[in-house]
Order: sequence, then structure tokens, then C-alpha cells
Amino acid sequence: MVFKKPESKKKNLHRKVLCYVGEGKEEFYGINEILEVSNKLPHFEFVIIGSTCSDYKDSFNDNVTCLGWVESVKELMEKCGIYLRITEHDGLPFSVIEALSNSMYVVYNRPFPHCRLAKSSDEIVKELTILDDRIEVVGENSMGRDFVSERFTYSACASNIIKILDA
Repeated sequence: MVFKKPESKKKNLHRKVLCYVGEGKEEFYGINEILEVSNKLPHFEFVIIGSTCSDYKDSFNDNVTCLGWVESVKELMEKCGIYLRITEHDGLPFSVIEALSNSMYVVYNRPFPHCRLAKSSDEIVKELTILDDRIEVVGENSMGRDFVSERFTYSACASNIIKILDA
């Protein structure tokens, strides 16, 4: 039996990394780490949304694009293969869930199912390099997408809330 590589809706996106950085909270959202990683991986493209990053523009390489606030994040998620989230602290990361639901690979500095854990710039570089090869061979993150579609449905969330209230 011959196994075929699954067809991906996303082609050639393994080196395109989407990052959210909040306006006025750039350091909280890891702008310094993003810039450090972008220096180490000049063949990757980093797309920053949320902030204009005006105080950091002089530090940007040609591989960093800062779009500021965007209306349709889904369109950008369809154009990128990886989502990078490296915050100082976090609760339930809706942007990570959204990225997974869009079949993106996620590099995150907190443990979360179907995400690559990276807590330092060097670890982020390592994980992005691994994902570069993985996406080329495997395609999109269908396991992450399936995890979100099973765990974060309206009925699953409502059921969990009822369990909490009944406890």
C-alpha cells in the first residue's frame, strides 16, 4: 500500500510566521524575541498584526512586516503556516485556538495541546526550523484543527460550564 501525502490547502507557507503584538504592550507580547528570531532566520517572513510597532521600526529587518490592526485575521491565517505567541503570561489563548482551528502550526511559550513549546529565542528558532521541514513533508496541522473542532464546540463548552456549575 502506498501512502499519499495529504493535499494541503496551504502551499509554500512553511516560512511565513504570523504574530500578534498588542499596541502599547509590545514587550509583553514578545516583540524583542520576535525581532531576535527574525535576525536569526532571515529566510522566514514574520507578519506582525495588532500594533504599528512604531518604536521598533528601526530594528526591523526586511523579513518583518508590521500591519497594525487588521479586520480579517482569518485571511492572514490562510496565508501563513505558523503562528508564534510568546507572551509574559496568558490565560486561555483564543488566538492560539483560532490558529489551530485554521490548521496552523503554533509555537507558544506555554504548554498547550498540539503546540510546539518554546520559551527562549533559541528554542523558538529550533522549533521554527523543525516546522519548516515538517510542513514541507506533512502539510497543515490537521491534528491541531481536529483537537479544536472536538474540544471547543458550543456543546462541549456548554457541557463543561454545566459540570463546573453542578460541582
